[in-house]
Parts: sequence; C-alpha cells; structure tokens
Amino acid sequence: MKHFAAAIAIVALAAVLFSAPSPAMRVMPTDRGGTLSATPPQGAAPLRVTLTGPAPFMKTLAACVHRMGWITPGISIDWGDGQATPHYSDPDKQGQSCADANVHTYSVPGRYVVKARTYHLGPTDAPVTDWTGEAVVVVTGKGAAIEPTIRIVNMREGQAFSYQGMPPVEWEAETGEKVDVRISLRASDGTVVSLFRKDGLAYSGRERAYLSQTEAPYDAALKQGRVPFSLEAVLLRAGTQQVVAKQVIENLKVSAQLELGSAPYEVTPASGPAPLAVQLSYRHFHKECFSYRIDWGDGSPVVQAIKPMRQQCKLEQGVLTLQHVYAQPGNYRIVMRTNNLSPFKALDDIVPYEAADIRVLP
Repeated sequence: MKHFAAAIAIVALAAVLFSAPSPAMRVMPTDRGGTLSATPPQGAAPLRVTLTGPAPFMKTLAACVHRMGWITPGISIDWGDGQATPHYSDPDKQGQSCADANVHTYSVPGRYVVKARTYHLGPTDAPVTDWTGEAVVVVTGKGAAIEPTIRIVNMREGQAFSYQGMPPVEWEAETGEKVDVRISLRASDGTVVSLFRKDGLAYSGRERAYLSQTEAPYDAALKQGRVPFSLEAVLLRAGTQQVVAKQVIENLKVSAQLELGSAPYEVTPASGPAPLAVQLSYRHFHKECFSYRIDWGDGSPVVQAIKPMRQQCKLEQGVLTLQHVYAQPGNYRIVMRTNNLSPFKALDDIVPYEAADIRVLP
C-alpha cells in the first residue's frame, strides 16, 4: 500500500510539473492586454479610420520613428488592402515621427481585416512579437469614381544608368478597385530581366519597387547587347490578366560599366602632351585568383593574365601596376575587365567592366 501511495504521489507531482508552464517560457497570446479597435468600424468610401489599442500599443506608436530595417521601437500595421505602415524602408522619411501610422483611408468598398503588432529585437536581432491584435473594417458604397492610373515618378525616357546603378522605382497609383501591380524591366527584345509584383492593391498612394539587377537575365541581356532597356508599369484587375492601366518608359540606356563609389584603380596622369606615358595601378583582393584584361583603347595589343579557376580564394590584397605610352594625340578610354568582385567566375563570364578616360594633347 505504501508503494501504491508513493506511486500516486509521483504521478500527481508529474502532472503538476508538466502541466505548469516553465518560468522561462514566454507566452505571446493574441490581443494580450487589450484589443485593437478601428474607429469608425464601418462607413462609406472614402473612409478614414483610426486605430486604438492597449497602452503598450499606443506607447510604442507614440515613440515610433522611421528607420531602416527592424529597429526598436517596433510596430507594424497591415491594413488588409495592400497597404502597410509605417514604411521603414522609405529613406525620405528617415528620422521622422511615424506616430500617425495608425490612420488610414479606404477608397475601395470591401471587408478588411486589419492586423497590428508590436515587437522588440531578440538576441539575434530578429523581431520578437510582444503583442498582436486584429480589427475588422467594413467599407460600403460604390467607391470613388476613379479611373485607375499608374505612373513612374523618378524615371524618364532616355535616362542613362551604370551597371546595377538603377535606383528603386518610385511609382504611384490611383485606383477605385482592387488591382494587382506588375513593374518589369525589359531588354530590347521584350524579355523580362527583373520583375516586381504586388497583389490586392486597393488604395491610392506612392511606393517604391526594388528591381533586382543581380539576376542572370540582367547580365545576359547586357552581354548580348539587348539594350536599351524599357520599364513597364501595369495595373491588372485583381486576380485577372486584364490591364486597366499601363505606362512604359522606353530607351533606358543601361551600361555594363561599373561605377563604384571608391574606384579600386588609379591612372596617372589622365592628360598631357604626346607622347604620354601613363601608369595604371589596380588594387585587388584575391592575389592568387586575380585575372584581368586591359584594353588601352588605342589599338595596341590587349594586356591580360588569366588565372586558373579555383574553388577557394584566400583574401589577400595586391596591386597590379602597368605602364603604357600613347604616341598620338586624341581621346582614349582604358577598359578594364577583372574578376576582382567575382573571383570564382571565369573572366569571359563577367559582364561589368571599369573604364578610365585619357586625353592626349598635341
């Protein structure tokens, strides 16, 4: 009987231990400490809505400042119509207050689920949720009588860009219905080399589209001379392929020339009377893997050194120094193609090049 009683006691103790949460365990229930409210919760379009929540939500909102990335104080609101606030990635608002991130205007009728959360940075700098809440907004009416339009703000026909030098595309849209957004960068033959997409847009406003310039189609188009590029912005009726608005910007002169903020090379002198002796100094990062091809631009033989391909390249800086004499007056361009930034690529597969201009006087 003693053994039986002891067994019962052990089972009971185990039940208590395994049913009670560990003191180190942090539970994050939805709407912890209060609910999210939308005021007004319904109304005719256009409907301006303000969110309120528990004290931690309102305190975090009041302290909100636009910064890049996940940075405390952290708050995010998904309005359910394709819009989210605040825009931490908007460089034009860096350092400004985003305490008005809880205000939004709906222009398209529908039922929207608003999701909000606050967070802090964890030990690995990943965002850790502190509080979440949801609210429902119902927008009635026929909506604003708006003809859908989309416009690219910061690009113009004939604009020139260096290799991977195209900035994020700023675009603005007007819409009285739900639409899907497609913004594409296209080679001269119409091939899409980079694509931005956003579905379920139901508001009017301005955003940025980040088009990748590191994909294989982008390099292939430049290498094959399928330039100039064009930029196409399209609004599709949500869930369909029906185009309701479109803008195309033609003749974007995208070059394979790489322009770094701090060039790894120096050519001296850059000008002078003929005959002009110049020296090229090129700093590189992988001495044992460094390959290069230099065209002096005056019809003289190309200078090159091709290293065997390697699986690994030790990080070891070095300086390539070359001399050349320009015998005749004129304007010349030195074209340098190296694997300095891509040590594991064959030189013939590398698209971008660097260039320096030389002026030889009579």
